[in-house]
Amino acid sequence: MTLDQYQPCPCGSGKKIKFCCSKDLLHELDRIQRMLQGEQRLAAIEKIDALLAQHPDRPSLLMIKLETQLAMDEAEAAVQTLDRLVEVDVKNPSVPAMQALVAIVGKRDLAAAVNYLQDAFERSDGNLPSSIYHPLLLVAQMFARVGLPLAAKGHAQLIVALSEGKDEQSAQALMRLNQARNIPQILREPMNLYGCPENVTWRIEFDSAMRDIYRGRWRVAARHLSAMAIRILDAPAILYNLAIVYGWLGDNEKAVKSLQDFARIRDVPLDERVHALAVAEALGVDRRHGVEIVELTFPLADFEAFSERCVTSPQLVAVDVDSLDLQDEDQPRPRAIYSLLDRNKPADNKVPSVDEVPVLLGSILLYGKQTDRDAQLVLNASRPQVAAARDAIAQITGVTLGEPSSEQQAGFTNWTEAQVFRKHYFAPERTPDQMRLLHLELRRQAIFNRLPDEKCPFLDDKTPREAAQDNKYKPVLLAHLLNMELALQEEIDLNPLRKDLGLPEIEAIDAATGDFDRAPVHRLGRVDVTKLSDEQLLSVYRRSYAVMAVGPLRHAAAEVVNRESLEQKIDKVEAYDILSDIASSSDDALAYLEKARKLATQEGDSPAAWLVDEMELRLIRREFERFVQLFKEIESRYLKEPGIAQAMLQVLSRFGLVTPDGRVMMPVPKEAAESADGKLWTPDSEPSATSGDSSGSKLWVPGMD
Repeated sequence: MTLDQYQPCPCGSGKKIKFCCSKDLLHELDRIQRMLQGEQRLAAIEKIDALLAQHPDRPSLLMIKLETQLAMDEAEAAVQTLDRLVEVDVKNPSVPAMQALVAIVGKRDLAAAVNYLQDAFERSDGNLPSSIYHPLLLVAQMFARVGLPLAAKGHAQLIVALSEGKDEQSAQALMRLNQARNIPQILREPMNLYGCPENVTWRIEFDSAMRDIYRGRWRVAARHLSAMAIRILDAPAILYNLAIVYGWLGDNEKAVKSLQDFARIRDVPLDERVHALAVAEALGVDRRHGVEIVELTFPLADFEAFSERCVTSPQLVAVDVDSLDLQDEDQPRPRAIYSLLDRNKPADNKVPSVDEVPVLLGSILLYGKQTDRDAQLVLNASRPQVAAARDAIAQITGVTLGEPSSEQQAGFTNWTEAQVFRKHYFAPERTPDQMRLLHLELRRQAIFNRLPDEKCPFLDDKTPREAAQDNKYKPVLLAHLLNMELALQEEIDLNPLRKDLGLPEIEAIDAATGDFDRAPVHRLGRVDVTKLSDEQLLSVYRRSYAVMAVGPLRHAAAEVVNRESLEQKIDKVEAYDILSDIASSSDDALAYLEKARKLATQEGDSPAAWLVDEMELRLIRREFERFVQLFKEIESRYLKEPGIAQAMLQVLSRFGLVTPDGRVMMPVPKEAAESADGKLWTPDSEPSATSGDSSGSKLWVPGMD
């Protein structure tokens, strides 16, 4: 395409070429553009350098050169060009946008990238350069990778808003964040900014800060709102909006402080204070919600005798040493690794009762004698479990460990998981459904029997029963119970516990009066979906699915597929597919997959995607004969359908059933495996000559022809 003078200038200022730094270079810029379109990057660089010799420090030429160098992965040269561009074009918003790009791509400096992006927004007069979108998306992705989902969502939402929903990458990134089940649900749900209260003297100042927020000038807005919070005490809108902006900027500590200040305002309704504290807890800054993991090293006088006792103990579970990923390859590998249990593991052929499931006390690593070091044992355990772990080691081996030769912090773990729920050992022979039921019952007992009288560090070492009697701690305790209930996907109703502690229960939403478009998503699980109108039901269904709120989604989707009045309003095949993904048991998942497949076939669509999903479930359930049947059916009838070969390959690769040359290892049924070598193939075992047929079918993937 030929450049014309009314197109944006390549310098990124937002002005047209006719009114910017390139007005006398239109013909030359057109030639450079043609070179770049033809992948002639070196020739384009030479042409740019020749022009820069005639027109030194021309921003448009420097910007094109910088972008070309980045495309060629010439990081050092790009930094030099960028440094010069920074000097000669100090007001251009594209320059800090490029600085952000270099910071995030070249240096992985997230904090610097965020500051550069804020520089770009602050320089902009409302006409943002297109160069800002790429670094914005990269920053959002980096925030997600480092575990700051609120900041990731903020940046992704900003791109969606600025592009008016036209930027597909950011929209997809935002959807993935909203549905990522490893992110606490309270952070996946929308956090709506407060509007300005009526009849306040500070409306103009507040509205100015809000305009900055909507324009992406979050750093400026944070300064304004922070200054207002000092002068204007106990203003909910100021404190809550300030918390959100801090969260978007990636400053979780300040976000938590603002949320806690907001929650101390007694005039704010209790449910809003609880929600704010639940968000603060989920942001993970308060170390009172964590338990320290320590690594203790002890010398071993008689390594061989100690090791022999470990090998024979049913209270120790051996871990494959070869699977250990050592961060420092120069360090010696341990001779053995064990998971340490608080009691003997149950017999392989017995499904244990809840009281018989062992608790994991920690792990021990055994190192033999080295030239410069005696044999030693390394114990990894949470700080509160160290004493119990040492007692168990003494009981197993007859050796009482003395003082550790070294001690270091190995991290933190969630207090509720470590002290209330505790980690348990589930034998690999158990089916997923058996483990789920045991796991759920263990958690139910922990919640109702242990938690009420457990001293909680985030309640200043009060028990929940004590804290429930003190208005200072009630919102904190209610927030913790809310997050716990959401993490359990509402499979355990905590209202009986709230009632037992004398706390307000979460009330159901009345179908006749409830606002299902605005109610918090976590409240949607407490509604009788059978009493909702079609419009109300679809609102609950779509809002729950948007943030993968499993509890309310499970109820809403089940009602959706049962309503004949929704036949033309919703894709019921998709609803069945969703129900299979969030089913509480593999039996239910298989039933929903079958319904999805049958309905899709009736509507004239291919059932292949649901056959692949069933194939994965059959592997999980170790139903290998049915797996083989499904594999052969898909391979013979559907493999060349778009996306099916890739989907199959992903499933098979996850279970270690694909060799490097693309051949599939068929799992062996139990009887055949036992008659071959007495070993049963399991999905998580390594493929071997005895666990599969390496001469089996080679999986075809488009492009392999």
